[in-house]
Amino acid sequence: MRRFTLALLLAAAGCRQGGVSGVDLEPLGVSTQPIVFDDTFIGFTSQRALSLTVPGKSTREVRLSVTGPFEVPDQLQLPGSEAADVAITFRPTTVGITEGTLELVDIALQQTFSIALTGRGLAVPDCQASSPCVTSRFELSARGCVETPVADDTPCTSPLSCFSRASCVAGECRGTTVTCDDADPCTLDVCSDLGCGHVDGTPYCPGSTNPCLVPTCSRDAGCGLAEVPDGTACGERSCTTALICISGSCVQRTPPKSQACADVLVGVPAGRGFVDGRADDARFNAVASIAVQGEDVLVVDDARIRQVRRGNVTTLAGRSPSAGIVDGVGANASLGARASLATSNTPGLFFLGDGTTIRLVSTRGAVTTLAGRPDAGGALDGIGAAARLSVSSPLTPGGSGARWVQVPRDTTALSPLLVREVSGTGSVRTLQSFDLRQLPAIDAGPNEVWFVYSSGVAPGEPLTAWVTLNDPSRASYAYRLTWTDAGVSIVPSNEYMRWQSTSATITHEPCRVTFESDAGRVTVQPPSCINAATFDGDRTVMVGGGESVIAVTAAGARVVAGPLPDRRMVDGDRDAGRTAWPQSLSPAPDGVFFLDTTPSLNRARLLRLSPNGSRASLETVDAGLSFQTSLAFHQGQLWMHRDDNVGLVTVLEPSGTLVRRFSSSVPNLGQLQSNGSVLRGAQFWFQELSADGGVRRIPGLMNAQASAPGQAGVWYVFAARDPNDGGFATEPRQLFRVEADESFTPVAGDVTKTTDSDGPALTAGITTMQKLTVAPDGTVSFLGAKNQLRQLRNGQVTTLMTFSDTPLDLVALSDGSLVVAVDAAFLHVFP
Repeated sequence: MRRFTLALLLAAAGCRQGGVSGVDLEPLGVSTQPIVFDDTFIGFTSQRALSLTVPGKSTREVRLSVTGPFEVPDQLQLPGSEAADVAITFRPTTVGITEGTLELVDIALQQTFSIALTGRGLAVPDCQASSPCVTSRFELSARGCVETPVADDTPCTSPLSCFSRASCVAGECRGTTVTCDDADPCTLDVCSDLGCGHVDGTPYCPGSTNPCLVPTCSRDAGCGLAEVPDGTACGERSCTTALICISGSCVQRTPPKSQACADVLVGVPAGRGFVDGRADDARFNAVASIAVQGEDVLVVDDARIRQVRRGNVTTLAGRSPSAGIVDGVGANASLGARASLATSNTPGLFFLGDGTTIRLVSTRGAVTTLAGRPDAGGALDGIGAAARLSVSSPLTPGGSGARWVQVPRDTTALSPLLVREVSGTGSVRTLQSFDLRQLPAIDAGPNEVWFVYSSGVAPGEPLTAWVTLNDPSRASYAYRLTWTDAGVSIVPSNEYMRWQSTSATITHEPCRVTFESDAGRVTVQPPSCINAATFDGDRTVMVGGGESVIAVTAAGARVVAGPLPDRRMVDGDRDAGRTAWPQSLSPAPDGVFFLDTTPSLNRARLLRLSPNGSRASLETVDAGLSFQTSLAFHQGQLWMHRDDNVGLVTVLEPSGTLVRRFSSSVPNLGQLQSNGSVLRGAQFWFQELSADGGVRRIPGLMNAQASAPGQAGVWYVFAARDPNDGGFATEPRQLFRVEADESFTPVAGDVTKTTDSDGPALTAGITTMQKLTVAPDGTVSFLGAKNQLRQLRNGQVTTLMTFSDTPLDLVALSDGSLVVAVDAAFLHVFP
């Protein structure tokens, strides 16, 4: 059997059709397997052949049609008893995978065959010469850019070169070099194809093992060491002891009493905040960037750089609110609005992408600008302050330093995406430029505003970046771009980042990390979604979940620093004990009794304290309680009350043994408090509960919100005067002191003020007292609005602190310190 090519078939197209009328025809022999074309550059073509066989002696006529960027002849006549190849041409017009369909109709039998066609279009690379002494052009045979040396003796001197005179020799620029030395010992003198440049060399001056000294440099003396500001943290800090720098030495001091301080007694508090200290006690407000180098994990959190190292969290640099981009040490430095960290190749130094600058930050808290200027952005390659840039994606380590994607955050004309790199010596260069209008499905109309975001550049090669575009209707288009010698590959992708270890490929999406290796695929979902992520180069992804720092491996996720609320009821010491929703605190000789609650369970528990309150543990007294709203330790027993229509009172021994149950004559008593002699509560009225269940109202006060006993029969109540006793029907609350004879006087709060304010007691604004407690010296501490802890002391109302966590109740200890119950934990507060 002979085989005819398409050219012969076309030559025979005008011949008379053979065959005998009335003879049954057999179907054509046609393979309907999908046809896949080689990757083909736009502007070029590739071909595949469809093989046909014609049974019998009759000439057969076929009609052909295709969809997509494919081409075939419209009609063919095929000689009988022959085999033939139909040539199909792929001529791509867009980047990416394209699909089409070939339909072949046997006219004689009216039989149709459909064959799927698939091809990938590649962009022709923008060939850029790697040096002034070569030319670069695209060659299809090489499937990439090919460089050819220019003629020898071609001048290659330019204003940006490091040669005074130069010409091309065998494709290399050779000549007489110039020196870039500016005679300043405090600069790094950089010479590259970008020319001469000078960047601040202070971060590269030798450091010290003393954490209270940072490198410095002067033109006269060169490198040296300078003391960090006094008070800079140099180790762990608690409310009782702190390691701080004083005159260049790390010393232990007792924190000043001028500011309230809180340590965690037991439990794991919930909520965001800004607290340094032990890793599981620390609070993060919003981890926006993260980088790891050896034992050091640095994060950007609320315009400050914080360090997690060996189980301790320390603020290194920055301040809130930000003062813009300002170099300095510790709190003297300031970060911009969208700062991003990346590891450098120099131990103890990290890159900091900050607005229109790239800066270096040391683990001693020194922040120095390396490239760019805070007052000028742009996209100009250069060295140090001569470069123009804008850091609009997270930084990632790569190449000679760090890389990022520079994109417009919103634009009415999709300008090019740039992949840029900064070296450790401040050279900024553009690695790739990509026209966003080449992306599939992107059709930006005139004056349309598109929002563009990038999650950054993958470490390593090939060069890979991510970009997401939102059109005016907020429809989202996400892609991964990979540059190779063959051009740029564009793949739709929901990934945020990809890393490669020796044994696995690791990717992260908004709420999960995936590990792929020869052993299979493992997906790990951290306890919270991912705000920022980095890879340690081995097997661990460090992620910032907003309020915590989490280490993720294929084996699972582990919180490194920050809260992971654990609202369980577990007995145990500082590390093991857990509490859910502690409230209704009542002091006792061994500690503080309280009610622990969940939506379905109540327990009476004891927070046992050491004599000085430095150690704590949790013990369950009674685990079988029905719903209770109040607990008081009264005359050696636990009195619990339930605010409902019955007003049931339950009395227990501290061991949990039931003594008796009875109903009070008034069902709603509020939180019971005991001064050792009487039980009282504030629930609109200020009332006293007797042992037989009778309830007596203390006259003169109403609209009571909270109460607490003082010394010698005195009580403090936040309430309003009863109109029947000289008050007004709409009179705001004040803090009253109720004497043993039940007379009362206002001691704090101005009824004319509707907002909170500090100052002399009777002119201070007090809008609420959710809970209050009285210390042995008569100091009244109370929980005010917006999670604030406030205090009445020596005739002055002062706001002491604002809790990161939701405060639920508080009680004063004998030394004047406070135990404050918050969501899932107890704090020891030193006013």
